[in-house]
Amino acid sequence: VVDRNTFFDRPERGLKNYQLSQDKENIRRTHKALGDHYHNCGDLSNAVKHYQKSRDYGSTFLHSAEFLLNIIKVTVYLNHWTTIYNYIKKLELLQIPEINSSTLSFVLVKGLCEMATGNYTLAVSLLANVPHDSWTSE
Repeated sequence: VVDRNTFFDRPERGLKNYQLSQDKENIRRTHKALGDHYHNCGDLSNAVKHYQKSRDYGSTFLHSAEFLLNIIKVTVYLNHWTTIYNYIKKLELLQIPEINSSTLSFVLVKGLCEMATGNYTLAVSLLANVPHDSWTSE
């Protein structure tokens, strides 16, 4: 069994060193890694906190998109559908080719969001075009 303090000693120490040297890229990556870890452990509030801190150190549109996707991923588990809807709209405004409105996970989240907010007609039209054999647990 790994002790929490032992596991986090290295990343937290590294984060402090990066903050002292103002290495923004490593600070962003460390906050993202800590957010991923907390998300995998089920500590969603800490995951959101670290993902939001990673946004402060992002310098490109891809960093912003990565932040939005991570927040969307966590808020699905929290059932905060209005927040998800707002972040989906922000992600669409970025217009990043790698992440477009036809990406499978993007369509699935958008369909779930529409269904949760009671817009069943739009949810059906979004989800009906997704091949059922491509659905995974993520």
